[in-house]
Amino acid sequence: SSDLVDPSLWPPGFAAWIKIGVVYQQSYRHLAAELRPLGLSVAQFDALANLYVGDDISQQQLAGRLLVTKGNVTGMVNRLAERGWVTRSTDPDDRRSNRLRLTPSGRRLAARALRVQRELVDQMMSVLEPAEREVLRQHLARLAGRIQQTVGP
Repeated sequence: SSDLVDPSLWPPGFAAWIKIGVVYQQSYRHLAAELRPLGLSVAQFDALANLYVGDDISQQQLAGRLLVTKGNVTGMVNRLAERGWVTRSTDPDDRRSNRLRLTPSGRRLAARALRVQRELVDQMMSVLEPAEREVLRQHLARLAGRIQQTVGP
């Protein structure tokens, strides 16, 4: 019963934070379902999308963009390379490091998957007017900035 819930545990800010998590989880599941026919997981899509907007980077740089460890990226890059979507080459400036590039088929797949993501986001955001979307973006940017100040990247 709602009488048993202590209202001090659910102030408006906390309830909004919970909603952010719910929206993230729901959108993640929908994106995963939309990417499945392309043969991609969300993590693989994230890697391809990051390389699409700027490849010829190191695995360490990709790990930083994805907010994961280099070890996590290594296995994923292996799988992407096996499928012919990414190539690795030794960094001429640091022989211990690999440079990553999308192959032509990887670039085509990334572009297609980005269109799928864009359509999903456009559909989800259509419930808000353009001005509301901008206000939401501004509020979320402020929250992200605050989090970065208090806990770091």
